[in-house]
Amino acid sequence: MDKKDTFQVVVFVASWCPHCTGMRQEVWTKTDVIKASKAYHGGKAAIIQVDKPGNEYLSEQFEIEAFPTVVIMDEKREIFKRAHNMDVEETINFLEEFDGNKQV
Repeated sequence: MDKKDTFQVVVFVASWCPHCTGMRQEVWTKTDVIKASKAYHGGKAAIIQVDKPGNEYLSEQFEIEAFPTVVIMDEKREIFKRAHNMDVEETINFLEEFDGNKQV
């Protein structure tokens, strides 16, 4: 699929979440993950802290039930794919295997 650039990768995290910190430091910084993210809108994942003042509504709006939650959404903010705490290989597969079809 060559239309990945119309989708955004968003990572919902919480400040108190050790898995979020781990994924931020040990996954999203890896060259192969960065490379797999480049196909998407903005060329990288947007990491959003939902427990930051003003962002609390995002958990409900996007039905975030666990942290970290990684989603691929379209420009209308419709979620097409969702996953939770992943290692490097799982994250690369999550990003590369997305074909534009809804998988949630």
